[in-house]
Amino acid sequence: MPENAGRKFGKGELYQHNVLNLVKALLRLAKGNLTLDDSQLKAAVQVAWLAQNKLEVTGEYKETTKRGERVFEGTTKQDLWQLVEKTGTPLQLPQRQRDDASTSAASRQADVVQNALYYLEDLGVLQNERPKNKRNTRYWIFTLTLKHRDASIEENLGVVKQKLGLEMLPPTDKSIDWQNVCRTMLEKQKQLTTNRLMRADEMLFDIDRIRVDLALVERKQTEKRSEDDNPARSQLYKPDYEETQKLEYEDFLTKVLKSEQSKKIAIIGEPGAGKTTLLQRIAFWILENTDDLPIWIPLGNFPNPAPKFKDSDLAPIRRNP
Repeated sequence: MPENAGRKFGKGELYQHNVLNLVKALLRLAKGNLTLDDSQLKAAVQVAWLAQNKLEVTGEYKETTKRGERVFEGTTKQDLWQLVEKTGTPLQLPQRQRDDASTSAASRQADVVQNALYYLEDLGVLQNERPKNKRNTRYWIFTLTLKHRDASIEENLGVVKQKLGLEMLPPTDKSIDWQNVCRTMLEKQKQLTTNRLMRADEMLFDIDRIRVDLALVERKQTEKRSEDDNPARSQLYKPDYEETQKLEYEDFLTKVLKSEQSKKIAIIGEPGAGKTTLLQRIAFWILENTDDLPIWIPLGNFPNPAPKFKDSDLAPIRRNP
């Protein structure tokens, strides 16, 4: 459990903005693309990767006392504020309240940085690495658990964004042509269908030249004769269908598939009538005419008895823009 459990700190849009800007500044410093001309600030904020995904943030602060110069390990909230200012996108101060009208600007800035540190700890990104006997000092030593030391700044920031709920899905891998993957699987299935009963290549048929007679039907159930009857167990109880419209193949594509009047289509027919062939034609039509991805799942791949799916299990797959 983080040390700040139970503490109150801001979690609104402004504070999320500050969290991301602070982490981004530290990542830029780690990448070496943030130049610090101020030697004092350069010593006060130091970053280094301790592991593949752990970035340590510390510093070195020198203080002159009566007994001489003392060196303190760690960075301060004011130094972190100045670091983010160097990036050109400084942290934002919340609107001043009446009861803090006398609070100095430096104190308000320190509160903003502290809020960001507490927020990161609450998200599980920040781990306080200060010794227990120095937890109450003003010097901070902490690590950030991110994606990878070799990842880009945006990829590492993506870890924090996901924790904040700002980036729910990882970016799509555009190196994979998913339509081509679906096409390859469909071609394999088409070969299985045409080869199943054919012993020679010259006996194979071209699925693209086949036309299946189609008709739209409406399902009707026969009325029960008695309240004691159990239709699900009766062999005499069979669904009845009434034909409502005959369709040519091209009409089916236009009126049923293109119109998207229904997201669910059931294809029924006698064995050998062409149900599998029609499904394959539909799958190839989807590839050629839409950006959707048809996925072929043979019933033989399901266990017996087949599982019952809920609507949540059959939710449409959406691709990232």
